[in-house]
Amino acid sequence: MEQRLAPLFKADGEGEARRWTFRGVIDCLAQITRNTVRAKGVEFYQNSTPTAEQQQILDLLDVNMYPYIMKSEMAIRPRADKGFRRF
Repeated sequence: MEQRLAPLFKADGEGEARRWTFRGVIDCLAQITRNTVRAKGVEFYQNSTPTAEQQQILDLLDVNMYPYIMKSEMAIRPRADKGFRRF
């Protein structure tokens, strides 16, 4: 994990002015929520949309927020920082 996050830490600088630490990354990702939605007798889960910072971290970690979508479906999901992305 540390290797994958190296670009984030390297671009952040050093010392007290540093924004990112491992704990900071965990705290940032912990703000992503999964909500249960109920409408007209149907219940499903909906993840919050990651912020640009959260998406950057997810990209570095190669984490897909939509793991249950089959690539064969060629679903298109909006991304906060890069427009649309095909899965």
